[in-house]
Amino acid sequence: MAYNGRKFDQILNLAHTGEHYLVNMKLGVETDTCNVTLFIDNLTNDKTPSMVVRHVDQMHLNVTPKPNAALNNVPGTTMQERAFRYPLAAKRRFGVTATYNF
Repeated sequence: MAYNGRKFDQILNLAHTGEHYLVNMKLGVETDTCNVTLFIDNLTNDKTPSMVVRHVDQMHLNVTPKPNAALNNVPGTTMQERAFRYPLAAKRRFGVTATYNF
């Protein structure tokens, strides 16, 4: 089991990922000639994102500021629209690995 505390965004700590518990399991049998292992990654199916990134939305940038300063804080009118991006969490995976020595 692994525990990760909250991870904050890059500048002002305005956003975070939340706490993260990751549980992986393996169960296997080994002989002189073969090895069979069952595995499950992310057993509890924790959907906490691994990181958070502050970014600038390049689609909504204006070339020059507005003459009316009050409009510079309206979405779609500022020089840099800011947002936070979270990647998708790792999904639960399970399977079998097998090896044979000859």
